[in-house]
Amino acid sequence: MNSKEISDIFNSKFAPFVRPYYGDPLIVSKAEGVHIWDIDGKKYLDAYSGVATVSMGHSNKRINDAVKAQMDRFGHISYIYRFEPAAEYASVLLNKCGGDYSRLFFTNSGSESVDLAIMIARAATASESIFTFSEGYHGGTFLTKFSTGLDTWHAKIEAPPEIFYITTPECVTCRHRTCETSRCICLNKACEKFEQLNRKGLRPIMIVEPVLGVGGIITPPLHYFKMLSEVIDEYNVFLICDEVQTGFGRVGGAFFGFQKFGLKPDIVCMGKAIANGYPLGAVVFKEETSEKVKDMLHFSTFGGNPLSIAAALEVIKLIDEMDILNVVEENGRVFLRDMRLFFEEHTAVKRIRGAGYSVGIDFETDDEAAAALNAARSEGLLVGIGGRKKNVIRVQPPLTFTTDNFHETVEIFKKVLK
Repeated sequence: MNSKEISDIFNSKFAPFVRPYYGDPLIVSKAEGVHIWDIDGKKYLDAYSGVATVSMGHSNKRINDAVKAQMDRFGHISYIYRFEPAAEYASVLLNKCGGDYSRLFFTNSGSESVDLAIMIARAATASESIFTFSEGYHGGTFLTKFSTGLDTWHAKIEAPPEIFYITTPECVTCRHRTCETSRCICLNKACEKFEQLNRKGLRPIMIVEPVLGVGGIITPPLHYFKMLSEVIDEYNVFLICDEVQTGFGRVGGAFFGFQKFGLKPDIVCMGKAIANGYPLGAVVFKEETSEKVKDMLHFSTFGGNPLSIAAALEVIKLIDEMDILNVVEENGRVFLRDMRLFFEEHTAVKRIRGAGYSVGIDFETDDEAAAALNAARSEGLLVGIGGRKKNVIRVQPPLTFTTDNFHETVEIFKKVLK
């Protein structure tokens, strides 16, 4: 099929909410490493990695070979049976989470992971009240859509009760300057509600992205996480960390965002980069939580598919062998510095922020961000877009991005923002 035939089928046969980034959709014919080729043979540097997912690069040979080897043994069997790779991977993954976490459940995606985490939290606490950031994003299921603070993602149906949206900590623009020494102002309303629930003998449930991805790569400072941890302890908050975008080394310096920022979640949700694009998610929790939901019946036919488990195990091996955590922290720091050096004084750019291999370029308007997105594509660079107003360019490349790849990205943005 040619480009027109493919586009015609997408336009007429797919659900109307399947929307491409570009007015002239990019049709992919090949992807390898940190590059993508379109159907006409044009090569692009991929600085978005399939929405922060293909962290070890496209068509990674080590990962694909592991999947092929597992395919030759067996594919789908479901968890009514048991198999060695799943046992091995469960042990490795829990070890990466740290000693507090002893139980897990495999899902198919990040959305499914967060949905299950909320179900477990509500069952474990006998509480219905969910607190989430106003700029947070948590998935595409019914419950995770409404647990998302960005209301453009809400379906136009009645929302489930007891979901509360609290102020996102955009500390760079905050007019208050006392938060480093006293409780953050933006937590006050949440604390009032926490206290009301505590008086009723209930535990609040809170969902946190350590770095808010779809919300525009919002990166709260360390002092915010310190205050948040104190609030969580004070009001006995049941904490869910959504590591779907921040997990597996993306923030640099630690395997997960909660480890880097000093949070102690009751449940950790995973997806996206966990298996380099093979469908997999995971929910990890503590023994005490497990005890409270031991009578709950839950099952996933495809969750933890053997082929995805094989990919996921190889992902962790590569992260360790390539020293990804340190590489991402150092390269990400240099890239963020260079982007700020060259572009933060640009009239269209409000600020540039990020952590590790997640960098957001905050434009004044959505039109300027859209123009940058399209101009970057014309110059052979693929990036993402986010923020409540869709005015933030998201740079979230594979974790195999090199200093040369980042230099090329900077050079392209010099042309884009000329």
